[in-house]
Amino acid sequence: MASNSAHHELNLGISVAEFLQQYWQKQPKLMRQALPGFACPMSANDLAGLACTEGSLARIVRGTGRRFSVASGPFSDASFARLGSSNWTLLVQEVDQWDRNVRELLKHFDFLPRWRIEDVMVSYAVRGGSVGAHVDQYDVFLLQGRGQRRWQIDDRAQAKTTARQKFLPKAKLKLLADFEPNCDWVLSPGDMLYLPPGVPHHGIALDDDCMTFSIGLRAPSATELIENFARTHAQKLPDTLRYSDPPLSGKTHSIALDHASVVKVRETLVQAMQLSDAELGAWFADFMSAYRAPAVPEISAPKLTGAELRAAAKLGDRLAGGAALTLAPGMRVIEWQGALHMGGQKISCNTKLLDILSAFYVQIDAKSWDRLSADAQLLVLKLKRADALVFERRAKLDL
Repeated sequence: MASNSAHHELNLGISVAEFLQQYWQKQPKLMRQALPGFACPMSANDLAGLACTEGSLARIVRGTGRRFSVASGPFSDASFARLGSSNWTLLVQEVDQWDRNVRELLKHFDFLPRWRIEDVMVSYAVRGGSVGAHVDQYDVFLLQGRGQRRWQIDDRAQAKTTARQKFLPKAKLKLLADFEPNCDWVLSPGDMLYLPPGVPHHGIALDDDCMTFSIGLRAPSATELIENFARTHAQKLPDTLRYSDPPLSGKTHSIALDHASVVKVRETLVQAMQLSDAELGAWFADFMSAYRAPAVPEISAPKLTGAELRAAAKLGDRLAGGAALTLAPGMRVIEWQGALHMGGQKISCNTKLLDILSAFYVQIDAKSWDRLSADAQLLVLKLKRADALVFERRAKLDL
């Protein structure tokens, strides 16, 4: 497998501060040679092998214009043999969870909060390959890895309106019914396009070895936030917090709902949602650490028993033999006011382990293990048993 071992600073064309102030979640930005001399971290065979691996999230999209078909993986070798020579795309999500070289790409985005980064999706397409004109409701960086891809976008304000973002009925993909681009670029390896949420875009492969790395940000909807908040906090509210009437005059018709009563409803709901910043932050950290993440059994405080210490010693021996632990696929850790939130729960740990688990890239090897206290090592053992931490893995990529 090709390696992108030489570390390059991300070339945004402007300073990080200027990018965040002028472009972040405001307007698209094309960055020529964002990673100068970029060496693609994987080949088409690497990606196809991953798409054939149980547990991977892969799709194959075929078609052009407004007519597309979608198939979900994992696939077989025969699936690729039947695809033909044009107009198809392979997309694999969470590739950073499978391949260390792809995961290394995330280090270039350490000016963003790690918990906001969803994953690295990789797409491989032959000439004409596309997924149609669409819109994403989250930030995304589109880094060209191999070949060339033509990107068309519509960055005008009216393109983000509900009237303009109507979708084709009965389509297999959520495709825009109308797409009128006002920007048109061809990206080569190392070039990158940043798109804020809501910008219509359409990418088309211009050759038979086109690979694009999509670094997507997570952005929960208001519906998801409200549902989780209500589910988490409704049962904690006192029974005495209820609707109560505004001053009554005795002249209101019995079936009429007056405006003053609606105001009282709002006041009741506002009281129910009142939390301190510390409480709100703790809830949000729990929510985001569990958002689209696998469930984690409750993690209790470690106990320094002989059996547990022996089990931790065995884990340490495996790490000493060259193994390393990293976060399980989809797992997120968030630090809030000195506490760690992981898989939807608050976990107390010492400073050294907190530093390791809250790093932009989590890896526990023999060196970091030896720096941990006995109770911290036992907590690592508990996280491993809960499948929150896993041994670094690689897919079998020998097609």
